[in-house]
Amino acid sequence: MSDPYGRIELSTKRKKVPIMANTYSIESLLEGSYYRSYNRKGLDGIIQYAEKRSDVWYDGAEAYVVKVRPTYDGKGIFRNDFYATVAVKVGE
Repeated sequence: MSDPYGRIELSTKRKKVPIMANTYSIESLLEGSYYRSYNRKGLDGIIQYAEKRSDVWYDGAEAYVVKVRPTYDGKGIFRNDFYATVAVKVGE
């Protein structure tokens, strides 16, 4: 409905709404992810555990040691868990 006097009423009050956001650590995002090594053939699986490494340094990235449980290939061969180091780019 229009105002017969040509007045426009604007509301300048803003309602404060709390923002609900989940925060994640890099470790929690790595765990459960699929890992495949391009340098060592046949090493792939699901990351079971991740921990930040302070003794390895990459330019613009952080290093994490991950424990990987190999995927079962169906040939009756079960492989042992293995460890690998991954670089995660941070920033930007």
